Amino acid sequence: MRTMVIGRYGPPEVFELRESPEPTPKSGEALVRVHAVGVGFADLMQRMGIYPGTPKPPFVPGLEVAGVVERVSSGSLGDRPSLQVGERVMALPKLSGYAERVAAPAERIFRLPAGISFEEAAAMPVNYLTAYHIMFVMGNLQPGDGILVHGVAGTN
Repeated sequence: MRTMVIGRYGPPEVFELRESPEPTPKSGEALVRVHAVGVGFADLMQRMGIYPGTPKPPFVPGLEVAGVVERVSSGSLGDRPSLQVGERVMALPKLSGYAERVAAPAERIFRLPAGISFEEAAAMPVNYLTAYHIMFVMGNLQPGDGILVHGVAGTN
């Protein structure tokens, strides 16, 4: 399968298109055929080697994807209904999203509502989780509290 690999840290030109083995989902994981990948600030920082926890090259980046479930491994999915082959989903693999297929833990795979495109879905998980973390973990937002959002922007 095709993957986009960061062979060395640096500008966009460091990406290399490579053939890589298809991932095999472990217990509790599913294999997703990727239709769209989110490209956010963390991805850019990883490419440059300055994001916390970035692996040493070579590696396949990609923290958020959207696509279709191709295979579901056996294993515990907790109290969630089992994923089904053919379902449209968004997923948060730990890395490796810049690939044709990705294996991700089932608890980090979410079904897409009708009307949401793969492109829209791939851009949501990290942004949503960042906002949630800032409001509820760092900000300790509680029921009845007010919040003022005075700007929502990227770094383009």
